[in-house]
Formats: sequence, structure tokens, C-alpha cells
Amino acid sequence: MYWAERWDPREGELKLLAIPRVDPSMQEGGGAEIMFEANPAVKDDILRGNLESAQAILRQLLKSDRIDPAYAAVGCQVSFLPLFPAAVRTMSKIDLNNAVRIWNESVNGYVNSKVDSRTREDIENAAKVGPTGGPLYRRCEAEGCPKIEGRNDVKLSRCAGCSKAVYCSSPCQRLSWKSHKSACKTGEVKVQLLPSQVEYIAEMKKSMIDKLTTLNLPAERIQALVNGFFDG
Repeated sequence: MYWAERWDPREGELKLLAIPRVDPSMQEGGGAEIMFEANPAVKDDILRGNLESAQAILRQLLKSDRIDPAYAAVGCQVSFLPLFPAAVRTMSKIDLNNAVRIWNESVNGYVNSKVDSRTREDIENAAKVGPTGGPLYRRCEAEGCPKIEGRNDVKLSRCAGCSKAVYCSSPCQRLSWKSHKSACKTGEVKVQLLPSQVEYIAEMKKSMIDKLTTLNLPAERIQALVNGFFDG
């Protein structure tokens, strides 16, 4: 008997599923599934991306000024884990739309509370999320370009090769091609993230590694599982 964990965005945690044998595709894939020998002693202590630990990480990041205060406040208010691209790909369209709506309405509530002296636009740019799991207001990915989607009638277009990188104009895309080319051709381009998401995911990875280490898995296997879960 083995246990497999699957991400459940509605519950904000990994759900445990007992299965009778190892599925080779799960062993090799290293995505959002973790395989290990069923053992009651570790069942309750395995990795769980639960709400409490995520909120503790958000508070820790806020205390060290590594995360936007609006993002941290909303993450500690909603009843689900902060969204990110790899997680939203497991969600139904209805669940995703609901989660995005609740998150962004909570950002509006934060703005209206007047606890933050920044402008509404600055807070929204830093904390609101879109259907990709990344920022609602995406930035042109050309180095040095300040343009933001949805601001001052700016529209961004996706790279035709990877469909992930976004640019405000052909000149900006050409400017970025030299640095973008390799990842674009190998399929390694990642969906744009909010700066706060970058910090949050980095700390969640560390937490996952610490918990998976207790299962005595090879280090390279642990790293593959963690990267697959958060980056896959």
C-alpha cells in the first residue's frame, strides 16, 4: 500500500489518497504528487501545504520586509492558500474564478481600510492576482520597460513561441529575444509572478523540503518533487 498526495485548492492543502501500488508515471513525473510507503507513524506528519503553515510563512516574510504588506494581509485573511501558477492549473474554471474574485475583493477591502498610504493602483499592482495565478496587472517583460497591462490603456501580447512571456510592443520583444530565446525554445519559460509570490514560493519550497526529508527520500528526488509541485 502507498499514499499519494494531490493538491486540493478548495481545501488549501494536499489530500491523502491510499492506493494499492506504485504508478510509474507518478514516480517519474514528480509533479504535484508524492509517493511513499504507507506508514501510520508518518501519515499525519507528511508534507501539508495547509493554511496555518502558509500564513505563518506570510507573517515571517512580512516581518523581514520580503513581502508586500497587502499581499500578506490578504493571504492571512482568506480561507485558502495564496494562488500561484502551478496550483491554479489543478483547479476547475469555477473554483479558479471564485478564488481570484475572493482574493481581489479582499485586496479592495485592504485598500479601503486606509491602513496603507500607497495609492490604490500601487497596491493593486503588488497584490492582485489574475487567472494565470500570477499578477492581474502584468508587467512588460522587457528589461527596463515600466509598462503595466491595464494601466493607461497598455495591452500586452504573449510570445508566440512559449505563450507565457508578455510584451507591450514588438520593439520590447525584440530587445528581450537574446535573453529569452533559450528558455523559449526549451519550454522552460515560467508564468510571470508577483514579487511577493516569488518570496512565498521560495519559503514554501524550503518547508516542503524539510518535511520530505523525514521520509528518507534521496535528495535529488526531493528536489524534483518540490520543483514539480511549485514550478510544474
